[in-house]
Amino acid sequence: MNRKVRPDELNQLYDDGLQGWIWNEEVKETWSEFCAEEPDLYAVNASIEGLHEKRPRVLLYLAREKYDPGAFTKEAQQGPDCTSHGDRTAKDISRCVEINNGDSEVYYKRSATEPCYGARGSSGDGMDPTRAAKFSKEVGFLFREPYSDSSNGVSLDLTKYNFNIGDNWGRTGTPENIKAICRKHNVGQTLVPKSVEQALDCMAAGKAGHSGQRWGTPSRQNKDGINRLGPKRWNHDMAHGGYDLTEEFFKEQVAFVHNSWGPDWLEPNPIWLEHEDVYGPWIPGTIVVPLDEFEDFFVNTGSIHYYSDVKGFPISEIPYTRSGVL
Repeated sequence: MNRKVRPDELNQLYDDGLQGWIWNEEVKETWSEFCAEEPDLYAVNASIEGLHEKRPRVLLYLAREKYDPGAFTKEAQQGPDCTSHGDRTAKDISRCVEINNGDSEVYYKRSATEPCYGARGSSGDGMDPTRAAKFSKEVGFLFREPYSDSSNGVSLDLTKYNFNIGDNWGRTGTPENIKAICRKHNVGQTLVPKSVEQALDCMAAGKAGHSGQRWGTPSRQNKDGINRLGPKRWNHDMAHGGYDLTEEFFKEQVAFVHNSWGPDWLEPNPIWLEHEDVYGPWIPGTIVVPLDEFEDFFVNTGSIHYYSDVKGFPISEIPYTRSGVL
Protein backbone atom coordinates (compact mmCIF):
# COMPACT_ATOMS: atom_id res chain seq x y z
CA MET A 1 0.00 0.00 0.00
CA ASN A 2 1.58 3.28 -1.08
CA ARG A 3 -0.57 5.70 0.86
CA LYS A 4 -2.06 6.20 4.28
CA VAL A 5 -5.69 5.29 4.72
CA ARG A 6 -8.27 6.90 6.91
CA PRO A 7 -9.62 4.94 9.87
CA ASP A 8 -13.05 4.77 8.25
CA GLU A 9 -11.55 2.95 5.23
CA LEU A 10 -9.89 0.16 7.19
CA ASN A 11 -12.93 -1.99 7.90
CA GLN A 12 -13.86 -2.12 4.21
CA LEU A 13 -10.29 -2.83 3.15
CA TYR A 14 -10.01 -5.78 5.52
CA ASP A 15 -13.46 -6.99 4.45
CA ASP A 16 -12.13 -6.92 0.88
CA GLY A 17 -9.11 -9.04 1.76
CA LEU A 18 -6.34 -6.63 2.73
CA GLN A 19 -3.43 -8.70 4.06
CA GLY A 20 -2.40 -7.37 7.44
CA TRP A 21 -1.64 -10.74 9.00
CA ILE A 22 0.60 -12.97 6.90
CA TRP A 23 0.21 -16.74 7.16
CA ASN A 24 1.72 -18.85 4.40
CA GLU A 25 3.89 -21.96 4.12
CA GLU A 26 7.11 -20.04 4.75
CA VAL A 27 5.63 -18.33 7.81
CA LYS A 28 4.27 -21.64 9.13
CA GLU A 29 7.78 -23.06 8.94
CA THR A 30 9.15 -20.04 10.83
CA TRP A 31 6.44 -20.54 13.44
CA SER A 32 7.33 -24.21 13.86
CA GLU A 33 11.02 -23.36 14.26
CA PHE A 34 10.17 -20.64 16.80
CA CYS A 35 8.00 -23.02 18.81
CA ALA A 36 10.75 -25.65 18.78
CA GLU A 37 13.14 -23.09 20.29
CA GLU A 38 10.68 -22.01 22.98
CA PRO A 39 10.41 -24.11 26.17
CA ASP A 40 7.04 -25.52 27.15
CA LEU A 41 4.94 -22.79 28.75
CA TYR A 42 4.41 -24.56 32.06
CA ALA A 43 7.97 -25.90 32.19
CA VAL A 44 9.27 -22.38 32.80
CA ASN A 45 6.11 -20.92 34.36
CA ALA A 46 4.79 -23.79 36.48
CA SER A 47 3.10 -21.43 38.94
CA ILE A 48 0.63 -20.15 36.36
CA GLU A 49 -0.86 -23.53 35.40
CA GLY A 50 -4.58 -23.43 36.15
CA LEU A 51 -4.40 -19.82 37.37
CA HIS A 52 -7.40 -18.76 35.27
CA GLU A 53 -9.59 -21.05 37.38
CA LYS A 54 -8.70 -18.98 40.46
CA ARG A 55 -9.09 -15.68 38.60
CA PRO A 56 -12.28 -15.97 36.54
CA ARG A 57 -12.33 -12.30 35.52
CA VAL A 58 -9.10 -10.57 34.44
CA LEU A 59 -9.12 -7.08 32.91
CA LEU A 60 -5.51 -6.30 32.02
CA TYR A 61 -6.49 -3.38 29.79
CA LEU A 62 -7.36 -1.37 32.91
CA ALA A 63 -3.66 -1.06 33.76
CA ARG A 64 -2.84 0.47 30.39
CA GLU A 65 -5.81 2.80 30.63
CA LYS A 66 -4.54 3.89 34.07
CA TYR A 67 -1.08 4.87 32.82
CA ASP A 68 -1.94 5.97 29.27
CA PRO A 69 -5.60 7.08 29.24
CA GLY A 70 -7.23 6.75 25.83
CA ALA A 71 -4.25 4.91 24.33
CA PHE A 72 -6.42 2.24 22.71
CA THR A 73 -7.96 4.76 20.31
CA LYS A 74 -5.32 7.48 19.87
CA GLU A 75 -3.36 5.81 17.06
CA ALA A 76 -5.74 4.29 14.55
CA GLN A 77 -3.96 2.25 11.88
CA GLN A 78 -3.03 4.12 8.73
CA GLY A 79 -2.24 1.01 6.69
CA PRO A 80 -1.84 -2.78 6.88
CA ASP A 81 0.51 -2.58 9.89
CA CYS A 82 -1.89 -4.27 12.32
CA THR A 83 0.72 -6.76 13.54
CA SER A 84 2.94 -3.96 14.83
CA HIS A 85 -0.10 -2.45 16.59
CA GLY A 86 -1.05 -5.77 18.17
CA ASP A 87 2.56 -6.29 19.22
CA ARG A 88 2.83 -2.79 20.69
CA THR A 89 -0.47 -3.05 22.56
CA ALA A 90 0.52 -6.41 24.06
CA LYS A 91 3.88 -4.98 25.18
CA ASP A 92 2.34 -1.86 26.68
CA ILE A 93 -0.42 -3.71 28.53
CA SER A 94 2.10 -6.17 29.99
CA ARG A 95 4.45 -3.34 30.92
CA CYS A 96 1.65 -1.41 32.64
CA VAL A 97 0.52 -4.49 34.57
CA GLU A 98 4.08 -5.11 35.74
CA ILE A 99 4.42 -1.50 36.92
CA ASN A 100 1.02 -1.59 38.60
CA ASN A 101 2.05 -4.77 40.42
CA GLY A 102 5.16 -3.18 41.87
CA ASP A 103 7.85 -3.47 39.20
CA SER A 104 10.67 -0.99 39.93
CA GLU A 105 9.98 0.95 36.75
CA VAL A 106 7.96 4.00 35.90
CA TYR A 107 5.55 4.28 32.99
CA TYR A 108 7.37 6.55 30.58
CA LYS A 109 5.60 6.84 27.25
CA ARG A 110 3.63 4.78 24.77
CA SER A 111 5.86 2.54 22.68
CA ALA A 112 6.12 3.02 18.91
CA THR A 113 4.99 0.69 16.13
CA GLU A 114 7.28 1.83 13.32
CA PRO A 115 10.53 -0.05 14.13
CA CYS A 116 8.62 -3.33 14.39
CA TYR A 117 6.75 -2.92 11.10
CA GLY A 118 9.98 -1.86 9.40
CA ALA A 119 11.39 -5.29 10.26
CA ARG A 120 8.70 -7.23 8.37
CA GLY A 121 11.16 -8.40 5.72
CA SER A 122 9.54 -7.12 2.52
CA SER A 123 8.19 -4.04 0.83
CA GLY A 124 4.71 -5.58 0.69
CA ASP A 125 1.72 -5.29 2.97
CA GLY A 126 1.35 -7.00 6.32
CA MET A 127 3.58 -8.84 8.76
CA ASP A 128 4.09 -12.22 10.37
CA PRO A 129 3.44 -12.00 14.17
CA THR A 130 6.35 -14.35 14.89
CA ARG A 131 8.72 -11.94 13.16
CA ALA A 132 7.27 -9.16 15.33
CA ALA A 133 7.71 -11.22 18.50
CA LYS A 134 11.31 -12.10 17.62
CA PHE A 135 12.07 -8.43 16.92
CA SER A 136 10.57 -7.33 20.25
CA LYS A 137 12.56 -9.96 22.13
CA GLU A 138 15.86 -10.05 20.25
CA VAL A 139 16.06 -6.35 19.26
CA GLY A 140 13.53 -4.30 21.23
CA PHE A 141 11.41 -1.20 20.83
CA LEU A 142 11.33 2.60 21.01
CA PHE A 143 8.97 5.14 22.52
CA ARG A 144 6.87 8.00 21.23
CA GLU A 145 9.61 10.63 21.32
CA PRO A 146 12.27 12.13 19.01
CA TYR A 147 15.63 10.37 18.69
CA SER A 148 18.76 12.22 17.61
CA ASP A 149 22.37 11.09 17.65
CA SER A 150 24.67 12.77 15.13
CA SER A 151 27.51 10.36 15.94
CA ASN A 152 25.32 7.45 14.84
CA GLY A 153 23.46 9.22 12.04
CA VAL A 154 20.13 9.04 13.87
CA SER A 155 17.47 11.66 13.31
CA LEU A 156 14.04 10.16 13.84
CA ASP A 157 10.91 11.72 15.26
CA LEU A 158 8.49 9.12 16.61
CA THR A 159 6.47 11.59 18.64
CA LYS A 160 3.46 10.96 16.41
CA TYR A 161 2.54 7.70 14.71
CA ASN A 162 3.56 7.72 11.05
CA PHE A 163 2.79 4.58 9.03
CA ASN A 164 5.11 5.67 6.21
CA ILE A 165 8.23 5.32 8.37
CA GLY A 166 7.84 1.58 8.97
CA ASP A 167 6.36 1.05 5.53
CA ASN A 168 9.39 2.59 3.81
CA TRP A 169 11.85 0.51 5.86
CA GLY A 170 10.24 -2.77 4.82
CA ARG A 171 12.45 -3.67 1.87
CA THR A 172 15.80 -3.20 3.61
CA GLY A 173 14.64 -3.60 7.21
CA THR A 174 14.76 -1.33 10.22
CA PRO A 175 18.12 0.50 10.00
CA GLU A 176 20.95 -0.83 12.15
CA ASN A 177 21.47 2.52 13.90
CA ILE A 178 17.80 2.50 14.92
CA LYS A 179 18.00 -1.12 16.08
CA ALA A 180 20.98 -0.18 18.25
CA ILE A 181 18.74 2.20 20.20
CA CYS A 182 15.92 -0.35 20.34
CA ARG A 183 18.21 -2.77 22.18
CA LYS A 184 17.97 -0.66 25.34
CA HIS A 185 14.37 -1.87 25.79
CA ASN A 186 12.99 -5.29 24.94
CA VAL A 187 10.62 -8.11 25.85
CA GLY A 188 12.36 -10.44 28.26
CA GLN A 189 10.18 -13.48 27.67
CA THR A 190 7.85 -14.53 24.87
CA LEU A 191 5.24 -17.16 25.70
CA VAL A 192 3.54 -19.40 23.15
CA PRO A 193 0.23 -20.80 24.43
CA LYS A 194 -0.76 -24.06 22.77
CA SER A 195 -4.32 -24.13 24.14
CA VAL A 196 -7.00 -21.70 25.25
CA GLU A 197 -6.32 -22.70 28.86
CA GLN A 198 -2.69 -21.69 28.45
CA ALA A 199 -3.69 -18.37 26.89
CA LEU A 200 -6.05 -17.69 29.80
CA ASP A 201 -3.33 -18.63 32.28
CA CYS A 202 -0.98 -16.14 30.63
CA MET A 203 -3.53 -13.38 31.02
CA ALA A 204 -4.34 -14.49 34.57
CA ALA A 205 -0.64 -13.99 35.31
CA GLY A 206 -0.71 -10.45 33.89
CA LYS A 207 0.78 -11.20 30.49
CA ALA A 208 -0.97 -9.73 27.45
CA GLY A 209 -0.64 -11.11 23.95
CA HIS A 210 -1.55 -10.77 20.31
CA SER A 211 -2.36 -13.10 17.45
CA GLY A 212 -3.06 -13.18 13.75
CA GLN A 213 -6.23 -14.85 12.50
CA ARG A 214 -8.89 -15.04 9.81
CA TRP A 215 -11.83 -13.86 11.88
CA GLY A 216 -14.15 -10.91 11.45
CA THR A 217 -17.27 -9.49 13.02
CA PRO A 218 -19.95 -6.93 12.17
CA SER A 219 -19.69 -3.45 13.64
CA ARG A 220 -22.76 -4.00 15.81
CA GLN A 221 -23.37 -6.48 18.63
CA ASN A 222 -26.60 -8.16 19.58
CA LYS A 223 -28.22 -7.18 22.86
CA ASP A 224 -26.03 -9.72 24.64
CA GLY A 225 -22.98 -7.56 23.85
CA ILE A 226 -21.00 -10.38 22.25
CA ASN A 227 -19.25 -9.93 18.90
CA ARG A 228 -19.61 -13.13 16.89
CA LEU A 229 -18.01 -14.39 13.71
CA GLY A 230 -19.52 -12.62 10.72
CA PRO A 231 -19.57 -13.33 6.98
CA LYS A 232 -16.31 -11.45 6.37
CA ARG A 233 -12.96 -12.84 7.54
CA TRP A 234 -10.07 -10.45 8.15
CA ASN A 235 -6.37 -11.26 7.73
CA HIS A 236 -5.72 -9.32 10.90
CA ASP A 237 -3.61 -9.19 14.06
CA MET A 238 -5.14 -7.94 17.32
CA ALA A 239 -4.11 -7.74 20.97
CA HIS A 240 -5.71 -9.65 23.87
CA GLY A 241 -6.31 -7.67 27.06
CA GLY A 242 -8.38 -9.86 29.35
CA TYR A 243 -11.29 -12.24 29.75
CA ASP A 244 -14.43 -12.89 31.77
CA LEU A 245 -15.39 -16.49 32.55
CA THR A 246 -18.03 -15.66 35.17
CA GLU A 247 -21.04 -15.42 32.82
CA GLU A 248 -22.37 -12.86 35.30
CA PHE A 249 -22.97 -10.04 32.83
CA PHE A 250 -21.93 -11.46 29.49
CA LYS A 251 -23.90 -14.70 29.47
CA GLU A 252 -21.07 -16.62 27.84
CA GLN A 253 -17.39 -16.88 28.66
CA VAL A 254 -15.60 -14.17 26.65
CA ALA A 255 -12.19 -12.71 25.82
CA PHE A 256 -11.50 -9.00 25.29
CA VAL A 257 -9.69 -8.22 22.04
CA HIS A 258 -8.46 -4.74 21.11
CA ASN A 259 -8.78 -3.68 17.49
CA SER A 260 -6.55 -0.91 16.12
CA TRP A 261 -8.91 0.73 13.64
CA GLY A 262 -9.79 3.68 15.83
CA PRO A 263 -12.85 4.49 17.91
CA ASP A 264 -15.63 4.75 15.33
CA TRP A 265 -15.91 1.41 13.52
CA LEU A 266 -17.62 -0.50 16.37
CA GLU A 267 -20.77 0.54 18.19
CA PRO A 268 -20.47 0.88 21.98
CA ASN A 269 -21.08 -2.38 23.81
CA PRO A 270 -24.43 -2.31 25.64
CA ILE A 271 -23.49 -4.80 28.39
CA TRP A 272 -20.17 -3.06 29.03
CA LEU A 273 -21.89 0.33 29.26
CA GLU A 274 -24.37 -1.07 31.74
CA HIS A 275 -21.58 -2.40 33.95
CA GLU A 276 -18.80 0.17 33.69
CA ASP A 277 -18.37 -0.14 37.46
CA VAL A 278 -16.94 -3.61 36.72
CA TYR A 279 -15.25 -3.23 33.32
CA GLY A 280 -14.22 0.41 33.56
CA PRO A 281 -15.24 3.14 31.10
CA TRP A 282 -16.04 1.79 27.64
CA ILE A 283 -12.92 1.45 25.49
CA PRO A 284 -14.03 2.08 21.89
CA GLY A 285 -13.08 -0.62 19.42
CA THR A 286 -12.81 -3.40 22.01
CA ILE A 287 -14.28 -6.65 20.72
CA VAL A 288 -15.97 -9.09 23.11
CA VAL A 289 -15.24 -12.50 21.56
CA PRO A 290 -17.02 -15.68 22.70
CA LEU A 291 -14.45 -17.99 24.21
CA ASP A 292 -15.11 -20.87 21.82
CA GLU A 293 -14.34 -18.58 18.85
CA PHE A 294 -11.33 -17.16 20.67
CA GLU A 295 -10.06 -20.73 21.03
CA ASP A 296 -10.78 -21.79 17.44
CA PHE A 297 -9.59 -18.69 15.61
CA PHE A 298 -7.20 -16.77 17.88
CA VAL A 299 -5.37 -19.57 19.71
CA ASN A 300 -5.57 -22.65 17.52
CA THR A 301 -4.52 -20.83 14.35
CA GLY A 302 -0.93 -21.06 15.59
CA SER A 303 0.17 -17.44 15.27
CA ILE A 304 0.01 -16.23 18.86
CA HIS A 305 2.49 -14.66 21.29
CA TYR A 306 2.30 -13.37 24.87
CA TYR A 307 4.86 -11.06 26.48
CA SER A 308 6.47 -10.94 29.90
CA ASP A 309 9.29 -9.03 31.63
CA VAL A 310 9.04 -5.99 29.38
CA LYS A 311 12.05 -3.75 29.97
CA GLY A 312 11.09 -0.09 30.05
CA PHE A 313 12.74 2.57 32.23
CA PRO A 314 13.84 1.93 35.82
CA ILE A 315 12.80 4.88 37.97
CA SER A 316 16.42 5.90 38.57
CA GLU A 317 17.14 6.09 34.85
CA ILE A 318 14.25 8.30 33.75
CA PRO A 319 15.79 11.57 32.53
CA TYR A 320 12.60 13.60 32.76
CA THR A 321 8.85 13.36 33.11
CA ARG A 322 6.00 14.98 31.23
CA SER A 323 5.95 17.73 33.82
CA GLY A 324 9.62 18.62 33.60
CA VAL A 325 13.12 17.71 34.78
CA LEU A 326 13.37 15.49 37.88
